Amino acid sequence: MKQTHTMAVSTPTRQWQVLAGILMMLGGFIGWSLYAEYVATDVQERARLTTQTKVVDENLEYQLTATHHALNSIRADLPKLMAQKDGLTQLKHRLQIMRDAMPTTRAITIFDAEGTLVARSPDQFVGQNFSKRDYFQIARQGGSATTLYVAPPFLAATGDYVLNVSKVVLDERGGFAGVILVSLGPEYFSTLLKSVLYAPDMWSGLIHADGKLIFRVPDPQKIIGMDLVAKADAFFTRHMASGQQSSVFEGMVTSAGEVRLTVLRTIRPAAVPMDKPLVVAVSRELSALFESWRIDLLVRGGLYALLVLATTLSLYSWQQRRKEYDRLVADQELNRQQAAEALHQQAEALARSNTDLSRLGEVMTHHFQEPARRLMSFAQRLQGKSALVADADSRQSLEFIEQQARRLSELVRDAQHYLVLDHAKVGAGGTADSGAALRQSIASNAEVAQTEIVLGESMPQVRLAEKLLSELFAILLDNALRYSTPERPLRIEVGASVSGDRAVFRFADNGSGIAPEYRAQVFDLFTRLVPSSVPGTGMGLALVRKIVQQTGGDVCVEDGIDGGACIVFDLPLETKL
Repeated sequence: MKQTHTMAVSTPTRQWQVLAGILMMLGGFIGWSLYAEYVATDVQERARLTTQTKVVDENLEYQLTATHHALNSIRADLPKLMAQKDGLTQLKHRLQIMRDAMPTTRAITIFDAEGTLVARSPDQFVGQNFSKRDYFQIARQGGSATTLYVAPPFLAATGDYVLNVSKVVLDERGGFAGVILVSLGPEYFSTLLKSVLYAPDMWSGLIHADGKLIFRVPDPQKIIGMDLVAKADAFFTRHMASGQQSSVFEGMVTSAGEVRLTVLRTIRPAAVPMDKPLVVAVSRELSALFESWRIDLLVRGGLYALLVLATTLSLYSWQQRRKEYDRLVADQELNRQQAAEALHQQAEALARSNTDLSRLGEVMTHHFQEPARRLMSFAQRLQGKSALVADADSRQSLEFIEQQARRLSELVRDAQHYLVLDHAKVGAGGTADSGAALRQSIASNAEVAQTEIVLGESMPQVRLAEKLLSELFAILLDNALRYSTPERPLRIEVGASVSGDRAVFRFADNGSGIAPEYRAQVFDLFTRLVPSSVPGTGMGLALVRKIVQQTGGDVCVEDGIDGGACIVFDLPLETKL
C-alpha cells in the first residue's frame, strides 16, 4: 500500500516534468526557427542592398566613361575648331550637339587658362571669370591631361546640386591652357537612384569622396550637401577608412537620426582615371525591414503562450479529474471488497444451509421410507384378517391406509432421487444410445403393451448416463400413460433432431394435453393439475427438468398430437474425437 501511494504522488510530478520538457523543446524550436529567419532575412537583405549598389555602380560607370570620352573628343577637336574663322561659333555648335547627345548633361563649358568662360551650352555667362570656383581650381591644380577631375557638388542658381567633372586642356608646349567642364544635373541621378528602391522605407544617395552628399532619393530631412566627414562615426567615414570597395553597416545613421541597414560602394571605373571616386549608398530602415519578422514573432509567441496556458490548464484539470477518479475507484474497490466479503459470508452461510438441508432431506427420506414401508406391510396383514375384511368400512380404511402409505413411499423415493441429482455429475456419466434407452424403458413398462409408440428413424448418441436417460424416458412414458384419454387409444411419437452440438427430442402424445397457462408450472415440485384420483407424486416433470438442466439444456411443453402434449428437451451430443 505504501508503494502504491508513492507512485500516485510521483506520477503528477513526472507529468509536469514531461510537459515542461516538451514545451521547452517546442519553445527552443520556435526560438531557433525565428532566429534562423531573422538571420536569413538579414543576410538576404544585405545581399540585396549590395546588389542594388552594384546596379548604380554599373550605370554610373557607363555615364562617367561616356563623359570621359566626350571630353576627350571635344578637347581633341578644340585646336582645329578654334583655328577656323568662325571657330567660336563652330565650337558652340559642337557643344550643343554633344549636350543634346547626352541628356543627363545639364551644361558643357570651356574655360581658358585664366578661368574666363569661352563657350558654353547652353549659351550663358560667356566672358565671365570663374577662376575662384572649386571645380576650376581642382582641375588647374591637378594639371593632368588624362585625369577626370570630380569636383565636390556645387549648388547651382536653380537651387539644385550639380556634379561637375572636368578635364584639363594643354597648349602645344604642354602648359595649362584651360578646362573643359561637364555639369551633371540631378535628373539622371534621381532616376537612377530611384530605380534601386524596392521598399518605401529605403533611400539611396551619391556621395563625393570628400564627404559631401551630392544626391539623395528621397530626402525628407533635406540633407543634400551635408558634409559627412564632419561626423567621425559616420558610415561614410568608416567605409572610406576601411579601403574596401563595399561595406555593410547596421546602426544609427547620424545624418538622418535613424537606425538603418546601409551598404556603401565606391565607384571608380577602371577605364576612367578619376582624381576622386564617388560613393553610392543604399539603405533600409531596420524597423521596417524586420516588420514582418516581428509580426511573426508576436504571432508565434502569442500562440506558444496560449499553448503553454492551454496545456498547463488541461494537465492541471486532468490531474484533478484523475485524482477524483482514483478516489472514486478506491471507494468502489472498497465497496466491492466489502460486498465480496459479505457475499462470501452469505455464500458460506448458504452452503452450510444447503448442506444442512441436504443432510436433513436425506435423513428425512431415509426415516420416512421405513414408516411408509411398515404401514403398507401392516395394512396388508390386517387385510388378511377375515373379520376386518368382512366389514366394508374396515376394508375401505385398510385399502386407503395402504394406498396412502404406497403414495408416501413413492413421494419419499422421488424426493430422495431429486436430492441425489443435486450432487450428481450428470454430464460426466458416459454416453448412451437414446433409441436403446427408450426401448429399454418401453420394455420395462408393462402398461404400454396396448400403446402405439412410433420412434424416429435417427435416435442419436447423447452424453448422459444410460441409467438417467432411461429414467427420463420412463418418467415421460408414465406421464403419457397417466394422462391418456379414454376416448381414443394412446399414441406416442418420439423423434430427435440435431442442432449444433445438441440433440433436440420431441416426446408427443395424444392424451389430455396441458393448457398453455399451466405449461410452465407443471415443472415445479409437487405440482399436479389433475384430481387426486390419478396416481402420482407431482415430481416427475420436475425430475425431467432437473436432469436436462444439469446437462446445460432446457425443457418445455408444446402442442402434441390431436390436442395432446409434447415435451421438448435437448441433451448434449456425444463428442467424437
